[in-house]
Amino acid sequence: MAKSYERGEVWPLTFTKVEKTAALALADMIFPKDDMGPAASEVRVADFIDEWVSAPYPRQQGDRKAIIPGLKVLDEDCRKRFQKNFVELNEPQKKAACDEMAKGNHFFHVFTALAAGAYYSDPRCWKALGYAGNIPVGGAFPGPPKEVLDQLGLVQTVL
Repeated sequence: MAKSYERGEVWPLTFTKVEKTAALALADMIFPKDDMGPAASEVRVADFIDEWVSAPYPRQQGDRKAIIPGLKVLDEDCRKRFQKNFVELNEPQKKAACDEMAKGNHFFHVFTALAAGAYYSDPRCWKALGYAGNIPVGGAFPGPPKEVLDQLGLVQTVL
């Protein structure tokens, strides 16, 4: 019933190489590889954002109006400050650029929201949330309490 589509099969993807590279570097700064999970690049966060802003729907096109110019301004600001594009900066410089953007920047807010949605939808990233998946905490689920079963006139059976 549900067909799986390849990237770009439903609508054309629109990130340029420069935008994709900047998005990859920024996503990895927000979600670096650590003991809590993989880097954003490993779970293809930039690919998700490219797919999202390429979609022909009003919400996605609205986010596109923040993301595409925002990536351009990110590189422009980094060239003014550090004489390099964001992707070429060292870690402390990238952190400084991110700290500056985090101060009420609409692009950064939209980008981080999309990146978080993409990142935490991958089960490899759930550890950072403390989410273990759809399993009972503390072992096997013992079933509903006897009082509830009695009230409903049901008998608990053990499989």
